[in-house]
Amino acid sequence: MSEITKVKTKKSEIQRMIIDHLESLISDEMILNSFVRDLKVVLLDKNVVLKASSESGAEILNNEYKSEINQAVLKSYKEVPVKIIFNDIEIKETPTTKSKGGSKNISPKFTFDNYVESTFNKEAIKMAKRIIKSPGEFSPLYINSKSGLGKTHLLHAIGNEATLNSLKTIYIDPNAFTGVIQKHSLTKQYSKIDEYIKSFDEYDIILFDDIQNLGDRSRTLDALLTIIKKNKDKDKQIVIVSDRVAQELSGFEPQFITRFSSGLTTMIKNPEISDLIAILKYRISSKGMDINLWDDEALEFIARNHSTSIRALDEGVNRVLFFTDDDNVEKYNKSLMSRIFKDKMLDSEDITVDRILRVVASEYKLTVKDLIGNVRKKEFVTARHMAIYLIHKLLHFSLSETAKVVGNRHHTTISHAIDRINKEKTTNKSISVAISRLEAKVKGVS
Repeated sequence: MSEITKVKTKKSEIQRMIIDHLESLISDEMILNSFVRDLKVVLLDKNVVLKASSESGAEILNNEYKSEINQAVLKSYKEVPVKIIFNDIEIKETPTTKSKGGSKNISPKFTFDNYVESTFNKEAIKMAKRIIKSPGEFSPLYINSKSGLGKTHLLHAIGNEATLNSLKTIYIDPNAFTGVIQKHSLTKQYSKIDEYIKSFDEYDIILFDDIQNLGDRSRTLDALLTIIKKNKDKDKQIVIVSDRVAQELSGFEPQFITRFSSGLTTMIKNPEISDLIAILKYRISSKGMDINLWDDEALEFIARNHSTSIRALDEGVNRVLFFTDDDNVEKYNKSLMSRIFKDKMLDSEDITVDRILRVVASEYKLTVKDLIGNVRKKEFVTARHMAIYLIHKLLHFSLSETAKVVGNRHHTTISHAIDRINKEKTTNKSISVAISRLEAKVKGVS
């Protein structure tokens, strides 16, 4: 086999793996069919360049799904800069992830200017801006919220604002962080781990994303604790975000919980419909659509039917943009929304605990009583964990609230179930498919 053929074969294999991973990370079939499954790997070296089949596809994937794409490339190839293009002229070596001022891994597209402030996130924004003015005064800053409510955007906004204030900042993705520690641990290059930990000394602000993903990873947690201790003692600023309060983290020893809670803690609350509409108006305008052509009923339709997260809201806007891109729309009203979504979703007010339990029980051929009971057979446990995951995700229930409606279980049991499904959905295609199917049935998709 020639070297050229080998390179082509490797590209093809990596391309297939990337798409496979994206299919498990993205649940929107329209996005998968229209943009993801046509992706081509056109450069595979010190960076990865993916070519989309359309200009709008490249824009949507770059703006809305970059995190998932980075994760898919990391799992399929290695940790390198990733770019999605449409025009072959754009193919060139992507610069390193260092930004101006010596900051690292900070995305320039996420700033405070395009982070919509509303009642649900006002306190978190206030604290984020405060620690930039006085780094180290309140360290660590611990922020929690449900998935998809803007935690990662806020971290990058802190990074960009801090860099403008001549503060060197680094953003840490949990998968990349774990990958480095695991790589050197497997080869027993422990001095490399020490060097990696020491590399954080040069930064004024260290931003840790999705800290809950590090639970039960002993070597990674040892490195994390060392970094936090060293830099807190030097009055450096640590910012930690998670999808739950520190006391509900699974797989962390008490010393971590104490450390995480020793500075400032805040949360991004679940947004009200009015908050979602405010964000929706901003997103619509930023996509080039005229907000003055939107009826209040149309805005409320999108907000209510995509209330699980800001990501879901963006998917709704993208769907409208996709189906009206070539049309000269005179008015965006509820009638148009109904046609675009074709009754795809129930109003979020119609999604209840009872509905979720009935759908899951039916899918796994169990009774609701068995589903929330104590039988420990594998099929019962998997179904129970699915129900817990969906209640937590779709209804924004806390761990304690979820525990009450599934047999008065302890909140640590709920945390374990959610962690299990979150981990397995990225590695087990059948779990990912089951989640999509169950969500569709709960939301009323035919």
